[in-house]
Amino acid sequence: MKNDQRNNKYNTFNGIKVLRYVDYWKPILDGNIPPPLCLSIDPAGICNFKCSHCNACEAINNKVMTIETMNDVILALTAWKTQAVCLGGGGESTLNPNITTLMRMLNDNNIKIGMVTNGSMLHKIFDVTHTCSWIGISMDAATDRTFSTIKCVTGMFDTVVKNVSQLCKLNTTEVGYKYLIHPNNYKEIYDAAKLAKNIGCDLIHIRPGGNPWFKDINYEFTHDMITESLEQIAKAREDFQDDNFKVFGITSKFDKNWASKKSFSKCYAMYTTGLISPDGTIGLCFDRRGDPKVTLGSIKDYSIWGGEKHRGICKSIDVTKCPRCTGTHINEIFENVIIEDRMSCYFY
Repeated sequence: MKNDQRNNKYNTFNGIKVLRYVDYWKPILDGNIPPPLCLSIDPAGICNFKCSHCNACEAINNKVMTIETMNDVILALTAWKTQAVCLGGGGESTLNPNITTLMRMLNDNNIKIGMVTNGSMLHKIFDVTHTCSWIGISMDAATDRTFSTIKCVTGMFDTVVKNVSQLCKLNTTEVGYKYLIHPNNYKEIYDAAKLAKNIGCDLIHIRPGGNPWFKDINYEFTHDMITESLEQIAKAREDFQDDNFKVFGITSKFDKNWASKKSFSKCYAMYTTGLISPDGTIGLCFDRRGDPKVTLGSIKDYSIWGGEKHRGICKSIDVTKCPRCTGTHINEIFENVIIEDRMSCYFY
């Protein structure tokens, strides 16, 4: 089909897009770390859900980013010439009473915005959704029963579905229905795709869950679970995908058993990107939010980026002990293109 990512490589989830940064990142090999062009911001260290599979529990600190810290963030981002940020990940961004202010500040400085949210408070940002390139709603279910079990909340599924439907009707940004697979919800993948299309989403993004850094959650994906999940994704793609709705089943960062795949020997991603916590602390790894071992320092002193401490943290990482790696594609590009030019990328 026209928008099937297996036939159309030009899609938002194709990690090979970071090839555009090869020349920008090359100095890292000589110890010179350039400013981050893309990173995450966590405006709120609080959440109104208690998702059973949350990989950011250690980052929940009951803090929200103040206007003062937002100003510090904008100063750093403009100095770094950062091009894009993702809001969310370490809490629910929309619980920050000044979230729309931050979104406007970023937009006024020509910084592209993506947002991940649980969707419960979407109505708070309807006036500024036009500032976002995309918004992804963490749904992980197709029914109230499964939603309540996974999110550890009751009576919220219909509210979130209604909010997402209203967001889609605004037609101001790309809307994605995000579906993290684990043993409690793999039987609802097809129904979730159907619901996502019916309420007007542009896509559904489906991928396996992974272990957090702070404890061992064994998802125990059996052969039957994986087989059925893949069959549902394929069936959903066949039945629902068209020019206006895409079904993405992303497993490239996992092995055949859906365990974390380490297709690289070192971490280079932490030289290229990071995250800013609600209190203005700079972290270097999306997947290890709240881990002091990968904490760089305060955004007030943003010149710390690229310094000796930064290099030391990156060099200390043993990737065999890491959880699922969001930066897998970055690390693969470093080892296969920047260090060894296996693509002969300067020829076209």
